[in-house]
Amino acid sequence: MGSMIAAASFLFNRATRLQIHWLLQCHSKVVLRAGVTPKWRTISEDLEILGRLYLISVIAPRWNCHALLASISQIRIENSLTVELAGFGSQADSWSLILYDGSMNMRQSVGSTNVIERTVTWRVAPGMYTVSLRYYTDGNDIEVPTVVIDGSVRIVGRTISGEASRYQRHLETIRNRDGLYCRLLHYHVFFYLSRQEKSAAWLRQHLLPVGNPDTEWHYGHLAAGEKLRIRCNDAHRRAYNTYVCFYNWASFPVEWRTIRTLEWCGDPFGQAVVYVIRRVRKGASSASQNSGIHFEAFRE
Repeated sequence: MGSMIAAASFLFNRATRLQIHWLLQCHSKVVLRAGVTPKWRTISEDLEILGRLYLISVIAPRWNCHALLASISQIRIENSLTVELAGFGSQADSWSLILYDGSMNMRQSVGSTNVIERTVTWRVAPGMYTVSLRYYTDGNDIEVPTVVIDGSVRIVGRTISGEASRYQRHLETIRNRDGLYCRLLHYHVFFYLSRQEKSAAWLRQHLLPVGNPDTEWHYGHLAAGEKLRIRCNDAHRRAYNTYVCFYNWASFPVEWRTIRTLEWCGDPFGQAVVYVIRRVRKGASSASQNSGIHFEAFRE
Protein backbone atom coordinates (compact mmCIF):
# COMPACT_ATOMS: atom_id res chain seq x y z
CA MET A 1 0.00 0.00 0.00
CA GLY A 2 2.82 2.39 0.91
CA SER A 3 4.52 1.79 -2.45
CA MET A 4 1.32 2.64 -4.31
CA ILE A 5 0.89 5.88 -2.35
CA ALA A 6 4.56 6.72 -3.00
CA ALA A 7 4.10 6.20 -6.75
CA ALA A 8 0.99 8.42 -6.73
CA SER A 9 2.86 11.01 -4.67
CA PHE A 10 5.74 11.08 -7.15
CA LEU A 11 3.40 11.66 -10.10
CA PHE A 12 1.48 14.33 -8.18
CA ASN A 13 4.73 16.08 -7.25
CA ARG A 14 6.02 16.05 -10.86
CA ALA A 15 2.73 17.36 -12.23
CA THR A 16 2.58 20.09 -9.58
CA ARG A 17 6.16 21.20 -10.27
CA LEU A 18 5.44 21.43 -14.00
CA GLN A 19 2.36 23.51 -13.29
CA ILE A 20 4.27 25.83 -10.94
CA HIS A 21 7.05 26.35 -13.49
CA TRP A 22 4.45 27.15 -16.17
CA LEU A 23 2.75 29.67 -13.87
CA LEU A 24 6.12 31.28 -13.06
CA GLN A 25 6.88 31.64 -16.76
CA CYS A 26 3.48 33.26 -17.33
CA HIS A 27 4.06 35.58 -14.38
CA SER A 28 7.49 36.52 -15.75
CA LYS A 29 5.94 37.58 -19.06
CA VAL A 30 3.39 39.74 -17.26
CA VAL A 31 6.12 41.37 -15.16
CA LEU A 32 8.24 42.08 -18.25
CA ARG A 33 5.34 43.64 -20.14
CA ALA A 34 4.50 45.80 -17.13
CA GLY A 35 8.09 47.05 -16.92
CA VAL A 36 8.39 46.29 -13.20
CA THR A 37 11.82 47.23 -11.83
CA PRO A 38 13.55 44.17 -10.32
CA LYS A 39 14.57 44.32 -6.67
CA TRP A 40 15.85 42.21 -3.82
CA ARG A 41 13.05 40.52 -1.89
CA THR A 42 13.52 38.65 1.40
CA ILE A 43 11.78 35.38 2.19
CA SER A 44 9.72 37.21 4.83
CA GLU A 45 8.33 39.45 2.10
CA ASP A 46 7.62 36.36 -0.02
CA LEU A 47 5.72 34.69 2.79
CA GLU A 48 3.47 37.72 3.15
CA ILE A 49 2.21 37.18 -0.42
CA LEU A 50 -0.90 35.02 -0.69
CA GLY A 51 -0.08 31.53 -1.99
CA ARG A 52 3.70 31.95 -1.85
CA LEU A 53 4.00 29.51 1.07
CA TYR A 54 2.81 26.63 -1.09
CA LEU A 55 4.95 27.70 -4.03
CA ILE A 56 8.03 27.46 -1.79
CA SER A 57 6.78 24.10 -0.50
CA VAL A 58 6.93 22.79 -4.07
CA ILE A 59 10.07 24.48 -5.46
CA ALA A 60 12.30 24.50 -2.34
CA PRO A 61 10.53 22.13 0.06
CA ARG A 62 13.21 21.50 2.72
CA TRP A 63 13.03 24.83 4.53
CA ASN A 64 16.35 26.40 5.52
CA CYS A 65 15.54 27.63 9.03
CA HIS A 66 19.04 28.97 9.73
CA ALA A 67 20.06 31.20 6.82
CA LEU A 68 18.50 34.54 5.99
CA LEU A 69 17.22 34.30 2.43
CA ALA A 70 16.69 36.85 -0.33
CA SER A 71 16.18 36.68 -4.08
CA ILE A 72 15.73 38.62 -7.29
CA SER A 73 13.20 36.89 -9.53
CA GLN A 74 12.21 36.43 -12.24
CA ILE A 75 14.62 38.60 -14.24
CA ARG A 76 15.41 38.69 -17.95
CA ILE A 77 19.13 38.52 -18.73
CA GLU A 78 20.28 38.93 -22.32
CA ASN A 79 24.01 38.62 -21.86
CA SER A 80 25.50 39.15 -18.41
CA LEU A 81 24.93 39.63 -14.71
CA THR A 82 27.51 41.37 -12.52
CA VAL A 83 27.65 41.14 -8.72
CA GLU A 84 29.57 43.85 -6.83
CA LEU A 85 30.99 42.28 -3.68
CA ALA A 86 33.27 45.01 -2.34
CA GLY A 87 32.29 45.54 1.29
CA PHE A 88 29.64 42.84 1.16
CA GLY A 89 29.33 39.98 3.67
CA SER A 90 31.43 41.43 6.47
CA GLN A 91 28.66 40.76 9.02
CA ALA A 92 28.05 37.16 7.91
CA ASP A 93 29.64 33.92 9.11
CA SER A 94 29.22 32.74 5.52
CA TRP A 95 27.12 33.49 2.45
CA SER A 96 26.46 32.19 -1.05
CA LEU A 97 24.89 33.59 -4.21
CA ILE A 98 23.40 31.25 -6.81
CA LEU A 99 22.04 31.98 -10.28
CA TYR A 100 19.19 29.67 -11.33
CA ASP A 101 17.60 29.45 -14.76
CA GLY A 102 13.84 29.46 -15.36
CA SER A 103 13.61 25.76 -14.42
CA MET A 104 15.52 26.34 -11.15
CA ASN A 105 18.66 24.61 -12.41
CA MET A 106 21.82 26.12 -10.97
CA ARG A 107 23.90 27.97 -13.60
CA GLN A 108 26.48 29.93 -11.58
CA SER A 109 27.45 30.39 -7.95
CA VAL A 110 29.87 32.26 -5.72
CA GLY A 111 30.30 32.28 -1.96
CA SER A 112 32.38 33.41 0.96
CA THR A 113 34.54 30.27 0.71
CA ASN A 114 35.58 30.79 -2.91
CA VAL A 115 35.24 34.48 -3.76
CA ILE A 116 38.45 35.99 -5.14
CA GLU A 117 37.43 39.06 -7.12
CA ARG A 118 35.32 41.84 -5.64
CA THR A 119 33.34 42.04 -8.86
CA VAL A 120 31.98 38.86 -10.42
CA THR A 121 30.47 38.77 -13.91
CA TRP A 122 28.56 35.79 -15.30
CA ARG A 123 27.97 35.44 -19.04
CA VAL A 124 24.76 33.56 -19.74
CA ALA A 125 22.43 32.68 -22.60
CA PRO A 126 19.38 34.94 -22.98
CA GLY A 127 16.54 33.85 -20.71
CA MET A 128 14.74 34.19 -17.39
CA TYR A 129 16.78 33.75 -14.21
CA THR A 130 16.62 33.97 -10.42
CA VAL A 131 19.39 35.19 -8.12
CA SER A 132 19.25 33.58 -4.68
CA LEU A 133 21.18 34.65 -1.57
CA ARG A 134 21.76 32.51 1.53
CA TYR A 135 23.20 34.57 4.35
CA TYR A 136 24.30 32.97 7.63
CA THR A 137 24.67 35.32 10.59
CA ASP A 138 23.99 35.54 14.31
CA GLY A 139 22.81 39.10 13.75
CA ASN A 140 19.32 40.35 13.02
CA ASP A 141 20.06 42.01 9.68
CA ILE A 142 20.73 40.75 6.16
CA GLU A 143 22.94 42.42 3.58
CA VAL A 144 22.15 42.18 -0.14
CA PRO A 145 24.82 43.05 -2.75
CA THR A 146 24.58 45.37 -5.74
CA VAL A 147 23.66 43.53 -8.94
CA VAL A 148 23.91 44.87 -12.50
CA ILE A 149 21.94 43.22 -15.31
CA ASP A 150 23.37 43.53 -18.85
CA GLY A 151 25.50 46.48 -17.78
CA SER A 152 22.53 48.81 -17.37
CA VAL A 153 19.89 47.73 -14.84
CA ARG A 154 21.37 48.36 -11.39
CA ILE A 155 19.85 46.84 -8.24
CA VAL A 156 21.58 48.63 -5.37
CA GLY A 157 22.81 46.64 -2.40
CA ARG A 158 21.78 47.55 1.12
CA THR A 159 21.24 46.27 4.65
CA ILE A 160 17.72 45.09 5.51
CA SER A 161 17.18 45.46 9.24
CA GLY A 162 15.34 42.97 11.44
CA GLU A 163 15.02 40.19 8.87
CA ALA A 164 16.06 37.41 11.27
CA SER A 165 13.24 38.28 13.70
CA ARG A 166 10.68 38.48 10.90
CA TYR A 167 11.72 35.16 9.41
CA GLN A 168 11.65 33.39 12.77
CA ARG A 169 8.09 34.63 13.34
CA HIS A 170 7.06 33.17 9.99
CA LEU A 171 8.79 29.87 10.79
CA GLU A 172 6.83 29.59 14.03
CA THR A 173 3.58 29.84 12.04
CA ILE A 174 4.52 26.79 9.94
CA ARG A 175 6.21 24.70 12.66
CA ASN A 176 4.91 21.12 12.33
CA ARG A 177 2.11 22.22 10.00
CA ASP A 178 0.35 19.31 8.33
CA GLY A 179 -2.24 18.65 5.66
CA LEU A 180 -3.24 16.11 3.04
CA TYR A 181 -2.03 18.24 0.11
CA CYS A 182 1.55 18.63 1.42
CA ARG A 183 1.64 15.05 2.71
CA LEU A 184 0.81 13.71 -0.73
CA LEU A 185 3.21 16.17 -2.37
CA HIS A 186 6.22 14.87 -0.41
CA TYR A 187 5.25 11.37 0.71
CA HIS A 188 7.37 9.61 -1.93
CA VAL A 189 10.63 11.23 -0.81
CA PHE A 190 10.08 10.40 2.86
CA PHE A 191 8.82 6.88 2.10
CA TYR A 192 11.84 5.97 -0.03
CA LEU A 193 14.28 7.61 2.36
CA SER A 194 12.85 5.67 5.31
CA ARG A 195 13.34 2.41 3.42
CA GLN A 196 16.46 3.29 1.41
CA GLU A 197 14.78 1.87 -1.70
CA LYS A 198 16.31 4.39 -4.10
CA SER A 199 19.90 5.27 -4.98
CA ALA A 200 21.74 7.92 -2.98
CA ALA A 201 21.78 10.18 -6.06
CA TRP A 202 18.00 9.88 -6.52
CA LEU A 203 17.31 10.61 -2.87
CA ARG A 204 19.68 13.61 -2.88
CA GLN A 205 18.09 15.06 -6.02
CA HIS A 206 14.51 14.78 -4.75
CA LEU A 207 15.13 15.59 -1.10
CA LEU A 208 17.17 18.71 -1.91
CA PRO A 209 16.13 19.89 -5.40
CA VAL A 210 17.72 23.35 -4.99
CA GLY A 211 20.41 22.49 -2.44
CA ASN A 212 23.28 24.93 -1.96
CA PRO A 213 26.50 23.69 -3.64
CA ASP A 214 28.55 25.35 -0.84
CA THR A 215 26.85 23.15 1.78
CA GLU A 216 27.86 19.65 2.83
CA TRP A 217 24.79 17.54 3.58
CA HIS A 218 23.86 14.64 5.83
CA TYR A 219 20.29 13.41 6.03
CA GLY A 220 18.21 10.43 7.07
CA HIS A 221 14.96 9.21 8.58
CA LEU A 222 14.05 8.80 12.26
CA ALA A 223 11.18 6.56 13.33
CA ALA A 224 9.01 7.70 16.22
CA GLY A 225 11.03 7.40 19.44
CA GLU A 226 14.45 7.48 17.73
CA LYS A 227 16.88 10.34 18.29
CA LEU A 228 19.84 11.84 16.46
CA ARG A 229 23.36 12.13 17.85
CA ILE A 230 26.06 14.33 16.28
CA ARG A 231 29.76 14.26 17.13
CA CYS A 232 32.66 16.29 15.80
CA ASN A 233 36.12 17.40 16.85
CA ASP A 234 37.46 20.88 17.46
CA ALA A 235 39.01 21.11 13.98
CA HIS A 236 35.54 20.63 12.48
CA ARG A 237 33.99 23.23 14.79
CA ARG A 238 36.62 25.79 13.78
CA ALA A 239 36.05 25.19 10.06
CA TYR A 240 32.26 24.70 9.90
CA ASN A 241 28.98 25.89 11.26
CA THR A 242 26.63 22.95 11.69
CA TYR A 243 22.84 23.17 11.51
CA VAL A 244 20.19 20.49 11.82
CA CYS A 245 16.51 20.66 10.95
CA PHE A 246 13.81 18.02 11.43
CA TYR A 247 10.82 17.82 9.06
CA ASN A 248 7.49 16.03 9.31
CA TRP A 249 6.14 14.04 6.36
CA ALA A 250 4.39 17.13 5.03
CA SER A 251 7.91 18.65 4.79
CA PHE A 252 7.32 21.40 7.33
CA PRO A 253 9.99 22.02 9.99
CA VAL A 254 9.33 20.50 13.40
CA GLU A 255 12.52 21.56 15.17
CA TRP A 256 15.81 23.22 14.22
CA ARG A 257 19.09 23.69 16.05
CA THR A 258 22.53 25.23 15.59
CA ILE A 259 25.10 22.72 16.87
CA ARG A 260 27.78 24.51 18.90
CA THR A 261 29.14 21.64 21.02
CA LEU A 262 31.47 18.75 20.15
CA GLU A 263 28.70 16.27 20.96
CA TRP A 264 24.96 16.83 20.71
CA CYS A 265 21.99 14.51 21.13
CA GLY A 266 18.45 15.49 20.23
CA ASP A 267 15.25 14.48 21.94
CA PRO A 268 13.10 11.71 20.41
CA PHE A 269 9.99 12.71 18.47
CA GLY A 270 6.53 11.25 18.82
CA GLN A 271 6.27 11.01 15.02
CA ALA A 272 8.47 9.88 12.16
CA VAL A 273 10.68 12.72 10.90
CA VAL A 274 13.44 13.35 8.39
CA TYR A 275 16.58 15.18 9.51
CA VAL A 276 18.78 17.34 7.30
CA ILE A 277 22.19 18.45 8.56
CA ARG A 278 23.84 21.42 6.85
CA ARG A 279 27.59 21.81 7.30
CA VAL A 280 28.57 25.28 6.09
CA ARG A 281 32.18 26.46 5.85
CA LYS A 282 32.77 29.61 7.87
CA GLY A 283 34.81 31.44 5.25
CA ALA A 284 37.64 31.40 2.77
CA SER A 285 40.21 31.14 5.57
CA SER A 286 38.92 27.68 6.50
CA ALA A 287 38.37 26.39 2.96
CA SER A 288 41.57 24.36 2.91
CA GLN A 289 41.42 23.02 6.46
CA ASN A 290 40.69 19.36 5.76
CA SER A 291 43.35 17.65 7.84
CA GLY A 292 42.14 16.32 11.16
CA ILE A 293 38.47 17.21 10.65
CA HIS A 294 36.06 14.64 12.07
CA PHE A 295 32.27 14.63 11.87
CA GLU A 296 29.64 11.91 12.32
CA ALA A 297 25.89 11.72 12.74
CA PHE A 298 23.89 8.62 13.63
CA ARG A 299 20.48 7.68 14.97
CA GLU A 300 19.85 5.87 18.21
